Amino acid sequence: MYKFGAMAAAAALVSAVAVPSSAALAEEAAPARPAPSGAAAANQPELDRKAILAIIAEPMASAYMREAGRKAIADGPAAMRRFLEVDQHKIRIDDYTVRISRLLAGAGPGLKEGILALLKKDPGLAELRDFHDVTQYTLRDVDNRVIISGITAHAGPVLRPAALKALKGSPDDRTYFLSAGRYTAQAQDDRAALKRLAKTSAGPRLAKAIRDLLGRAASPSELRTFLEVTQFELRDADAKARPAKR
Repeated sequence: MYKFGAMAAAAALVSAVAVPSSAALAEEAAPARPAPSGAAAANQPELDRKAILAIIAEPMASAYMREAGRKAIADGPAAMRRFLEVDQHKIRIDDYTVRISRLLAGAGPGLKEGILALLKKDPGLAELRDFHDVTQYTLRDVDNRVIISGITAHAGPVLRPAALKALKGSPDDRTYFLSAGRYTAQAQDDRAALKRLAKTSAGPRLAKAIRDLLGRAASPSELRTFLEVTQFELRDADAKARPAKR
């Protein structure tokens, strides 16, 4: 039985997402050629064994594929023929189905909708492979564009131009912006905001904390937390420490 009925089976599969070569894809798409007859048939088991070893050595070969391939070799010529002509293709469908299902974790709304729509229609190997190797990245980029557009609405003078530049760039530019670039740009805006804060309404505790923070290599997350949370705690502390008016 090749269809996995539960995601627990995913533990038996590798999670690599390397894209196979065009030669490998062509081999996957076409059924294995039937075994020859006559004198050539004598060498066919060895050829089949080598073909199976090549399949289970592929970077994307799952633990299930490797196990089935090794079992076919152990069971002899007829089992190896069946593996090459039938079983490997069914297993590839299962493997791609599990890999694509795993993408739901952390997927944006566009990618999630695309995954669910694909899996509802019982797709074949070619469609699964195309989604895994191509379509998922297109949908990810659509989701990334939406996220970045939202960032520009409330971005500071450094973050906003960086976000607009990412929107005009490549999908890789947008991926980098969301994973790293946005935080670097936000940190520059946050440092500027802290300097302004220290010069205006900061009490003694808040002013000292700002000086200490800016005087060291604070991380982007530390700067953001200070502006969103810590400054208000220190403002309260400064207010309570002021002498009461008579």
